[in-house]
Amino acid sequence: MADLQSIIIPGILIGLIGGIILFLAAYSYYPEKHLNVNINGKCFEFMDSAFSDYENLEYENEILTKALQTKAIGESTNMVPVSYIGSELQVDKFIQEYPIEVTNYYKQQGSNLVADKIVIKGKMKNSDIVAYLEDISKDKENVMSRESLHNFGILPNKYISSQEGIEISKTTDKFMEYGLRAISTNDNGVNKAECRTKIVYGDTI
Repeated sequence: MADLQSIIIPGILIGLIGGIILFLAAYSYYPEKHLNVNINGKCFEFMDSAFSDYENLEYENEILTKALQTKAIGESTNMVPVSYIGSELQVDKFIQEYPIEVTNYYKQQGSNLVADKIVIKGKMKNSDIVAYLEDISKDKENVMSRESLHNFGILPNKYISSQEGIEISKTTDKFMEYGLRAISTNDNGVNKAECRTKIVYGDTI
């Protein structure tokens, strides 16, 4: 649990510190793994180490989001609707390693450029989701862990109210916004750039 808390607690603190500052963060991807970010009308290009910092930030934000969801769900024995999508090997590995009551299993047809995917839906105990997140958070540099986390989803459920969902979104948005601002101050891998992205991440913090 300590590993998970080391991600969650700093994330929440970072997201809640500070006053109301006019902030605009927007980004888009480039084939060279660049990230174009717009902060208060000033645009930056994240490359190399800065781009890696962004990937870590995004990963930690996804962990934080799901951890806050499990906290809102409450009781460890509550059965939670979940989904998982990946290759047949990835899905089978997930089913073998974590207790899940599969209710739907089907193949998502791919294309010439995208491989077929297996999609499962089912139910897991809240405690088993927490255990999964703890395992995933132990090695954030592991590509397979990152991909597995991206493949896993907690579906809408009766335990998380609309207001709780809004509060979770606010917390994770602030976490991302402060993180992007921090990365933009790095000396390595950050260059001033023209604003090429129209995707708005957040409005204010």
